[in-house]
Parts: sequence; C-alpha cells; structure tokens
Amino acid sequence: MFASNGLLFACGTILQALGVGYSPAVQAFALEVYNRRGGKGEPGKLFGAISVMQALGAQILGPALYGFVYYKTVAIFPGAIFLLSAVLMMVALGLLALVRSPTMDEEDTEGARLNDETRAPETQILITNEALVHIDDDEEPRRDDHTT
Repeated sequence: MFASNGLLFACGTILQALGVGYSPAVQAFALEVYNRRGGKGEPGKLFGAISVMQALGAQILGPALYGFVYYKTVAIFPGAIFLLSAVLMMVALGLLALVRSPTMDEEDTEGARLNDETRAPETQILITNEALVHIDDDEEPRRDDHTT
C-alpha cells in the first residue's frame, strides 16, 4: 500500500530489519533492572513472566483485537488496521519511555563488583609437562617423568 515502487519497498524492508534486535535488547534491559532491584539468582522467573506476556499479546489478544477491528472496519475504512498498529506502537513506546533504569551510587558499584566476584570465582589451572603414557591395555597408565 505505501510502497509504490521497489525502492520504497527496499527501504521499508531495511528499516524493518533494523528492529530485529529490539526483543533481545529489551530482555537484557529488563534483566539488568531486575538485578539492580534485588532479584538475584532467579532470572528464570523474569523471563517466564516476559514469555507469558509476549504469548498473551502475540497469540491471544493481538489476533483477536486485529481481527475484530478488521471485521468492523474493512467495508468502511480499510486503513483502520494500519491506524491501530500506529496507535498501539505509540502507546507501547510511551509506556517504555516511563521505565527508568535505577542509577547506582558508589556503594552499589562496589557491592556489584564484589557480588560478581562471589558469583563467578576466578578459576586457576595449573599446566604441567607430565604426560600419561599408556603401555598396554592390561597395565595401568604411568607417568612419564622426562620432558621433551
């Protein structure tokens, strides 16, 4: 409808492709806000709630709403479905603009660094030149003490 030639269609497709990173970015932002607000150790609950909301909107409410609007307006105003999309996008962006990421003061920054250290302790691996030499299937492996 809006793409009357190939160039407009290609530009629209490119703009649509730029939106692919929206969902992972919102999930990463939600996880960061969740962790800063004290939700430690259980990000599965957060992602479960996000999945429920996404499924509810994309598979239940969304199709019902769009189907109802299309059914009621297709004969009168066929562009109403696009108007509905624009309005819902503006509402979603407006609600997203109301979300504020909590700021971290210096004490919180130090605590976050210490929490990161306790959650993922540093692992040290010692590498030696000793090699296991397997002589025969009946014998146990023995250590070869000479270096090459």
